[in-house]
Amino acid sequence: MYRQNPVVEAPLAGNAKTKVLDLFVIVHAVVAFSFAAAMLIEPSFFSLFVVDKSDFTSVAQDSIRWACPFVFGFSGLAALSLYMPPRNRRHIAILFACSFSLATGIGTWVQTNGRWNDYHPLNIGLFGFLAIAYTMVAACVPIDAKDNVM
Repeated sequence: MYRQNPVVEAPLAGNAKTKVLDLFVIVHAVVAFSFAAAMLIEPSFFSLFVVDKSDFTSVAQDSIRWACPFVFGFSGLAALSLYMPPRNRRHIAILFACSFSLATGIGTWVQTNGRWNDYHPLNIGLFGFLAIAYTMVAACVPIDAKDNVM
């Protein structure tokens, strides 16, 4: 039987700091969902980031479509974290911080191969911003030692 955790507040119902955090997570979930939908429905959109359009093959489009479920998953995990106790939300923030740091490093590295145009760093910047933001969330979210993790 499902038991509601009394430690978890409804999204956007806490103090000013938790409302800002909740709003950030909501925006992340919506943007990630939109990004994943674009990956699924129109993967050729991402050809905007390559220098030579002939480098953007059908295999690249298939790879983008194949990766989109993971982006949908990140979106869903961000949304679900709104209903988790602080300790669990911190764990999700650590997961996101590590993942987005890795994406930033890989994006920076592939930028050096010459196939990506001047718009590609926008993606690197987005992932870098998310890495920094979730690192700050992980470092700053207060955790009560008495929290019950369900």
